[in-house]
Amino acid sequence: MFYHILDDSIVEPKFEILQDTKEFTRVKLKRSNQIVKIPKVISCQIAYLLGVVAGDGHLSVRQRKISRFPCTKLLIFNNSKDFILYLEIMLKKTFSMKSKVYKKSYNNCFVLEVNNKLVWLFFSKNLGIQNKKYDLRVPNLVQNKELFKFFLAGIIDTDGYFDKSNKVYGLTLGGSHFNFLLQIQKLCMKFYEIKMIGPYKGIIKQNNKTYFRCELYTSAYFTKKFQEIIPLIKKKWAWQDSNLRPNPRFPKLASAKL
Repeated sequence: MFYHILDDSIVEPKFEILQDTKEFTRVKLKRSNQIVKIPKVISCQIAYLLGVVAGDGHLSVRQRKISRFPCTKLLIFNNSKDFILYLEIMLKKTFSMKSKVYKKSYNNCFVLEVNNKLVWLFFSKNLGIQNKKYDLRVPNLVQNKELFKFFLAGIIDTDGYFDKSNKVYGLTLGGSHFNFLLQIQKLCMKFYEIKMIGPYKGIIKQNNKTYFRCELYTSAYFTKKFQEIIPLIKKKWAWQDSNLRPNPRFPKLASAKL
């Protein structure tokens, strides 16, 4: 996994491997003080984090004049501080890296920021995205019955919704993600026999601008089955956004100290 994510257009290929096991590679870049752990095995937590980044994450890359290597940042946004702090612990337990959490000055949104190029590359390479998201795909690593439900939970917990009137879970994404929603529909049926309606294409007109959207949601008949199978953590449709009730299907996470 470590060699798979390396990209000499992003980071100088000079590193020291400090530990190499069946589960992970612990590595230090020559010009960095950080030692990080790059997983070799995709756990339920990693599958969930991939879904979170696909949903409310941003993989920023910006060229610099003083170096041929760009500046990278992994950012995750959410209006629940508890949820952001829980994700921070999950990231630290998985990658053993430093991060920071702060609140935006102009709205009620919290940000989890990671400034490590190897962690950035792990998500960028496995999700196939950087900067703006176009044409998302379900990573091959989670296209199985055991892991896909965690990936989907990460997306629903961040970018999904629950319609209380119709009692359905759904996703509304940009128009370029139609095939992504089609993948989700097919995999839900293939692995769990859960019927999803759509995806449908549409447009939204706002502030004299036209936005293309696509939508996918559960058939109401399958909502209960969806709740039982998909291990959602942040149930924002049932409680206030500040509440967090980790799903018991995830192993308990202790504080992660570096």
